Amino acid sequence: MAWAAFDGVLLPDGVETRVEVGVGDAVLLPGRYALAGLVDAHCHLTVTTDSQGPYVDGSIAERRLDELAAGGVGLVRDVGGDRAVTLPLGRTSCTGRPEVVAAGRFLAPAGRYFPRMHEPVPVDDLVAAVEREIADGASWVKLIADIR
Repeated sequence: MAWAAFDGVLLPDGVETRVEVGVGDAVLLPGRYALAGLVDAHCHLTVTTDSQGPYVDGSIAERRLDELAAGGVGLVRDVGGDRAVTLPLGRTSCTGRPEVVAAGRFLAPAGRYFPRMHEPVPVDDLVAAVEREIADGASWVKLIADIR
C-alpha cells in the first residue's frame, strides 16, 4: 500500500495536482490541502558498512530508495557515494520513489578520508574533478578537506 495519495492543492505553490508517496496501491488522504512529503537531507544511497568500516556499494541504492519511499520520504539529498548510480538517479524521476539530488562521488585527497569510500583527488586536479561532477549531473559537490 502507498504511504499516501492526495488530490487537491499542493502548498506552498498552490498547484492543483495529484501526489502519491510510497509504493503500491494508493490510499487517498482526506482534505484539500497538503504539504509535500518528508526530506532526507543527509543520505548516502550507496554507502554501507562492514567489520572494516564504511564502503561504497552501488547495488544497495534501489532497495534504499524503496525503503525511503515506504517511510514517506519524497526527496533525498544524497551527499556522496557511487556516482555511476547516484548521478543518473538525480537526472531521472520514478513514480513512487523519492526525487534524488545527488553530489556524486566524495572528493578528498589521499589519506584524508575512508579509503574504501573514494578515489583520491590530487589538489591540482580538484577544480577539474568538481567540473566533471557538475557536467555529469551533480547539483552540488562534497569536498572532504580535513587537515592533519
